[in-house]
Parts: sequence; C-alpha cells; structure tokens
Amino acid sequence: MLIYLDANIVIYAVENPAGFGAKALARIEAISRSDQIALSELTRLECCSFPLRNADFSLLRLYDGFFQRPDVTILPITTNVFRRACLLQAMHDFSTVDSIHLAAAFENGCHIFLTNDPRLSRCADVTVEVLS
Repeated sequence: MLIYLDANIVIYAVENPAGFGAKALARIEAISRSDQIALSELTRLECCSFPLRNADFSLLRLYDGFFQRPDVTILPITTNVFRRACLLQAMHDFSTVDSIHLAAAFENGCHIFLTNDPRLSRCADVTVEVLS
C-alpha cells in the first residue's frame, strides 16, 4: 500500500521537533514495516528550501538521506495531477501546494495521505489521516 506523506510529516521526521517529531517518526516506522512511503519532488522543494536559504548543509544531507530511503517512492506530478489539483483548489479553497500534494496522492493510487493539517480531511478523493 502506498502512503503519501505531506511535507510537514517529513519535516517532523527529519528535524524531530518536540511534540510532532516522535509521533511522525513512530508513524513512519509503522508504515515502513508493511507499506511504501510516497512523496513527490514538491515535497523535496518544501523541505529543502529553508535549509538551502540558510546554507544548512547538514540538514540538507539529512533530507537527502530521507528521500533516498529504499521504502520511499517519488511519484510523478503529471498533467492529470495538475488538473485534479485545480479541482481540489476550486472546491475546497486549499493552497496550491496542498492541492498538488493531494492530487499527486490520488492520481498515483495512494491509499492514505498522512498530514497534520486537519483541514485537508475535507478532501474525499483520498483517505486523509491526521497525525495527532
């Protein structure tokens, strides 16, 4: 089963902040036992922009390590993804980035979209699991 991680989940797992860091790591560990993690290059953009801006190369290496894990699949962002994202944004008033993530999950057959943003559970196209 493919489980798409919203960028905030990856950030929590890599940067391990108090509160959500341990929860994200535990959920990802559970996913890794039997399922495949799914991301897109949009996830990399969201995760790596801040460390690049701050020339934090040690943090960038941690992100690179996460994206290169054998249980991580990088999904394509296709024309169909953008078409569905357009619909999601129009229907739910989601941000462009959130709409693209959700559409990428749906169009690539992901079973679950893991996030910490409860607003995204309004999307009925894919099962949204809110990390709490």
